[in-house]
Amino acid sequence: MVTGLDADGNLCDVFICNSSSNKSKANGSFLLFQKFSTSLRESIEAWNIGTNRWLRIIVYERVKNATVLTYALSAIWHGFYPGYYLTFAGGALFTLAARTMRRSLRHYFLYSTESKFIYDVITFLVTRLAMAYITFTFVVLEFWPSIRLYLHMYLCLHILALLALTLVPRLTSKTVPGISNSIANGSVAHALKHASPLTNSVSNHHD
Repeated sequence: MVTGLDADGNLCDVFICNSSSNKSKANGSFLLFQKFSTSLRESIEAWNIGTNRWLRIIVYERVKNATVLTYALSAIWHGFYPGYYLTFAGGALFTLAARTMRRSLRHYFLYSTESKFIYDVITFLVTRLAMAYITFTFVVLEFWPSIRLYLHMYLCLHILALLALTLVPRLTSKTVPGISNSIANGSVAHALKHASPLTNSVSNHHD
């Protein structure tokens, strides 16, 4: 890990701070960000800031399939207990699934402050649930006890994550072009206007 000295001569992660006061402020703000983040990626980035920036420089910005390979290196960096690999494999899966859901659905919630707030609340709750689901193996460490516990939960979130990756993009890709952009721009009426030629053509076809 790259370190330096702060103003008091103490070891300090140079990515985070140059003084003790800045370090305490940064750690406090990142702690709040980690606890109240609305995505798994943001929550993990705020968990261990220095290590995450090191992983970004060493792996994420240099390779294809960066998310999977970054989580893989992070697992190796932590050690050789099976629980570490189950945790980071789950982290990669749920990060990719969350990214897909965000790209597919988020724009539908941007047409008003209230809907955006609802989206933030839902993603916050889902993020807390996913973090608890994938990180208990980090504590258990052993392979079969972790697998048995997942099986007791019927691999429910794993299945939902796979559905998010495979099914959701196919369903949302059938949206009429222009509607989602109109909603994102805050105009539901404009979106309906874009949809009217489609509905008219269907009615004309039946006539």
